[in-house]
Amino acid sequence: MTAGLIPAPAKLTARDGTFTLTPSTHIQTSAGLHALGELARQYLRPATGLPLKVVESATHSRIVLSLDPRLGHFGDEGYRLTVAKDEVLIRAPHPPGVFWGLQTLRQLLPSTGFRRAFVPDAAWAVPCVEIDDRPRFAWRGSHLDVGRHFMPKDWILKHLDLMALHKLNVFHWHLTEDQGWRIEIRRYPKLTAVGAWRADSQLGLSDGDGANRRFEGKPHGGYYTQADVREVVRYAADRSITVVPEIEMPGHARAALAAYPELGNTGQPLEVATWWGVHDGVFGVHDEVFEFLQNVLDEVLELFPSRFIHIGGDEVPKQEWRDSERARARGTELGLRDEDELQSWFVGRIDSWLSERGRRLVGWDEILEGGLAPGATVMSWRGEAGGIAAAKAGHDVVMAPEDLSRPLSVSRSRRAARAPRGQHARRRLCVRAGPERALGRRGRARPGRAGPALDRVHARPAARRVHGLAASLRALRGPLVASRGTGLGGFRAALRHAPRAPRRARRELPRPRDHGATSGRLAPHGTT
Repeated sequence: MTAGLIPAPAKLTARDGTFTLTPSTHIQTSAGLHALGELARQYLRPATGLPLKVVESATHSRIVLSLDPRLGHFGDEGYRLTVAKDEVLIRAPHPPGVFWGLQTLRQLLPSTGFRRAFVPDAAWAVPCVEIDDRPRFAWRGSHLDVGRHFMPKDWILKHLDLMALHKLNVFHWHLTEDQGWRIEIRRYPKLTAVGAWRADSQLGLSDGDGANRRFEGKPHGGYYTQADVREVVRYAADRSITVVPEIEMPGHARAALAAYPELGNTGQPLEVATWWGVHDGVFGVHDEVFEFLQNVLDEVLELFPSRFIHIGGDEVPKQEWRDSERARARGTELGLRDEDELQSWFVGRIDSWLSERGRRLVGWDEILEGGLAPGATVMSWRGEAGGIAAAKAGHDVVMAPEDLSRPLSVSRSRRAARAPRGQHARRRLCVRAGPERALGRRGRARPGRAGPALDRVHARPAARRVHGLAASLRALRGPLVASRGTGLGGFRAALRHAPRAPRRARRELPRPRDHGATSGRLAPHGTT
């Protein structure tokens, strides 16, 4: 029995009876959890119309939020929820666990409890249960691409609310693309004055040759000020969510190059892209480019306390480098064999810069080509083989394969795992370095389709890993379809079909250590 909870808790025991919210019900918290108590009140009061006063002591009809060090074995995010006839107890060793327990309580109430206005004549009853719960994955992410389709700040906050309700704890915010640059960088104002706006937008998808492209017929644009970003990061932190920004490089840079064409390989003027797909417009490899990127990242790091910074690295049209005398000279100077190795050097230089500042680089699996930077984490989207290769070489991996027509099966215990179906959902699963191979539908090894040059991934002795599960909103690099990824149903569909990790793997889950923004009373939960 899971009582319709999403995601299903690790253990649920049903009891007789119900607890009912009444005008005399109080929310009891310690001083350290007062902000969570106020958030609980904000969640429950609009629909119920009840006062639900937050107090430090109550004797009956109470919702108790408390930290209990005796539950330390539950980890950073685990909790115990006990519903009795006269009280609700939510206990956890750390504040994120209390927050997730509160989300479970919200789901146990009638669905009308999510309304934002008073619901008359409703009985606010919660079934008596005892729930022990902890996550199977330390990284439970949602990826949102606002580069192609700008979403206003209030929409982002609503998205974070939906993530929190379903206990997703990493918001992967894709902020730059060929079709738009969405974050204010004060040192380079043209990034938003020029790069945030495009003349038109493609409607739907088109054939491979683009002959049948249709367009909306009006401009599109927008960006987030640094004040907006700080508000989103804080809002996420108060809901135990870490925000991981994605700043694309060296490809998918056309919007940046429209603003500053001297950073490209030709110096020729470009326009912000209006159609979906892979575009020319790749950052050059001259020193001025790295000065620009490091200045941009300086401002990004100030805004985002996440330990992980995503740099894209996917779908780079390397012909530009082949045709560039300056890029060829750089490759010769460095003794590189080809453009794959030039991209590896590019990523490695950014990786070293981030590492010096206590951050870790994440990139799509194309960063494997030419050899992987020592500290890089791979997000494998073109299949499974790239993630497996990176994990065997000792790198952290987040699995997010786009091809969901067949089971996703990366396993440490040789137990095949099935992925949810649907073109707008991507799964992110733990992968660990080791001798195991990906298993097919009947247990046979499959090569996957992660691209060339995997044999150049250099092995490292230390086994690293990242655990994760994602309901992704990348929308096949095309128009965002809100009904398929952003609403309650989209998250439920992805989480309902998520496989349980093997028992041994659950015991090996690492304790998350990145605590993100520390301002204010609520600390966010990190990634891993």
